[in-house]
Amino acid sequence: LLKKISELRKLPRPPITTTEFIRLNHAAHVADPHFMREMLEILYQDLSQKEGPEREAPRILITGPNIALGDSKVLDLVEATGGMIVAEDIAEGVLFYWENVEPQGDLYEALADRYLRRRPNCSFEIPGMERHFDFILKLAEDFSVDAILWYQLRMCETWDIEAHFFAQKLKEMKKPIRMIKLDSEYDISDTGQLKTRIEAFIDTVKGGVDHV
Repeated sequence: LLKKISELRKLPRPPITTTEFIRLNHAAHVADPHFMREMLEILYQDLSQKEGPEREAPRILITGPNIALGDSKVLDLVEATGGMIVAEDIAEGVLFYWENVEPQGDLYEALADRYLRRRPNCSFEIPGMERHFDFILKLAEDFSVDAILWYQLRMCETWDIEAHFFAQKLKEMKKPIRMIKLDSEYDISDTGQLKTRIEAFIDTVKGGVDHV
């Protein structure tokens, strides 16, 4: 159900924002599963009959280790500066809802297949960065993304390494995708600096200027 709701953001006028969708992700970690399933079924039926507001805004994918409960600073700044986040690749998001267990045959093998073989992987997991890069780029294609925002906490060395190589990969593509890397902490002291950088990035995407 989370995946079905997520895929509604592929539409030109998404009926749900990524900030709202990430709140659903957080709720799914703590709410009663039966209640959550019923609520998501009702929500999906409602959203599938709606369209979001019509607006001219670059479609952005946000990727990184996680977006913690209450950490909407960067999401809000993107919206405020004229962008529209339509997809996310974060630990409490796609890593747990994108793939389902296929309950055929041995159930232990089915669980292992879902959580070990087919689970989108983090930066420090085997089989490594290439699979993660391919997954991000497939999301970008499926959600018609114009640019990628890499957001992580400061001093996270494994994600620093992956961001470096991912930016290189984007530059080597036949049709490069613009990317900005931001790091922050859970405070408001850098809000002004982040707003300036995000605003400049959105302007380059709108204007078609290379900015990777």
